Amino acid sequence: MVQNPGIFVVDDDPFWLGLLHKLLNRLGYSNVRCFESGEGCVRNLSQNPAVVFLDYQMEEMNGIETLKRIKKYNQGIFVVLTTGKEDNEVALNAKNQGSYDYILKAKINMEVVEGLLAKIQTNSKVHPVNSHPSN
Repeated sequence: MVQNPGIFVVDDDPFWLGLLHKLLNRLGYSNVRCFESGEGCVRNLSQNPAVVFLDYQMEEMNGIETLKRIKKYNQGIFVVLTTGKEDNEVALNAKNQGSYDYILKAKINMEVVEGLLAKIQTNSKVHPVNSHPSN
């Protein structure tokens, strides 16, 4: 049986929130929840998302602080930090705090998201919807 894992998208920019939500839907993921703040994400962790796409630069609680809270709640949640600015120090800090990956928003497209989720699938018990069956 194919599962439809819960995915959270967290970003205070409505454009990026909508874009990533739309990409995930096109890839066959329907169990996607969007949050405009780290606080909203943390308050809803009881829904046990398998994957969280998390913006780094947000007001109130930034991506690193949110990441720490997610990992404190459940180490098994795959967190992908997204950002508009390339910063090796932030990427290293994110990895050290338990982020699965770190991607630049400018590089986010359907192929990148699909590849990332496929990589997560091979590293977990998550079985995403296969929206592109092999011929």
